Amino acid sequence: MSTPSEQQGKLALQTSTYGRAIAKTVGLGLAAGAAALYGQHSLSAARPIFPFIEQNFGLWQGAYLLTELVISVVWIAAMLQKTSRFQESLEQLRMQKRIDQQREVLAQKKAAARRLAPLEKKKFVPKATRSSKFDY
Repeated sequence: MSTPSEQQGKLALQTSTYGRAIAKTVGLGLAAGAAALYGQHSLSAARPIFPFIEQNFGLWQGAYLLTELVISVVWIAAMLQKTSRFQESLEQLRMQKRIDQQREVLAQKKAAARRLAPLEKKKFVPKATRSSKFDY
């Protein structure tokens, strides 16, 4: 079985990993938003250049908007999943710290009891010279 500090280290590493994953997902979402704005501008700019875009510009713009919405829904789902994992990991870390503190308190109590045990003297009980059961 691993020691409490090892378990806390593993949980702290897992928590920091989830935190970095959240930061990366936020960064990717911001980059996707910037790319969406640039793509919308590029689609508008390409309208007079390409006749097939000019003819069906509303269709192209609707498809692009739908794609952006799907990507944003997927991004929101990813963020919800990563934040829930992060919160679960934080809760596990807090619980492990409480368990370790309780174990430490119990170990201190046991150590104190072991130190006090030799100090307690046994009561002197004199031995009877005869048995009291069959005294004739």
